[in-house]
Amino acid sequence: MENSTEIVFVLQELYASKSNKRAYFVLTLIVYLFTIFVNMTLIWTIILDKTLHEPMFVFLCNLCVNGIFGASTFYPKILVDLSSELSVTSYEACLGQIFVIYSYTFCEFTTLAAMAYDRYVAICKPLNYHSIITHRKVVKLLLFTWLFSICESGIATSLIRRLPLCGFIIDKIYCTAWAVIKLSCVDTTINNIYGQVQPPQDQMR
Repeated sequence: MENSTEIVFVLQELYASKSNKRAYFVLTLIVYLFTIFVNMTLIWTIILDKTLHEPMFVFLCNLCVNGIFGASTFYPKILVDLSSELSVTSYEACLGQIFVIYSYTFCEFTTLAAMAYDRYVAICKPLNYHSIITHRKVVKLLLFTWLFSICESGIATSLIRRLPLCGFIIDKIYCTAWAVIKLSCVDTTINNIYGQVQPPQDQMR
């Protein structure tokens, strides 16, 4: 497959479960709407309540935004596939989903790390907390979580894009890096090495 614009992946596991698609559709829709509702509720609560305008709650708000970001990429595609006879996705859409899932995962981990740092300072250096965790420091940490996540995801996706593929069956209900890498016709050592230092992708809320 030399022309990436002509590649269409078949999502095998979702296709195999077509007899139960209606039940899966309803369940997936409920989970998606519940995820959006919970995250939006937390975000608005933190925004409207001035007593919650503290670094820890700002980071929590960032987690909620990231949760909506990830869920809105994952669940709608699943709902579309459950409404179709055949579950397929284009090459570009698959790479896009991989990029977003990586971004979501990286942002989750880096935000949790920032929250851990905030708690460390609050517990171990309580007298210096407000001089260390300043408004500027919080903004820098938030920017870091997103910029780092986007850069790392861009590298991972670029490494996958360069690979020529010899197959089109993905044994998952959505695109992951390793599922596409396994379809490659060439050596994937670079991808394997880079992948060893990445967090697992299968962590959608």
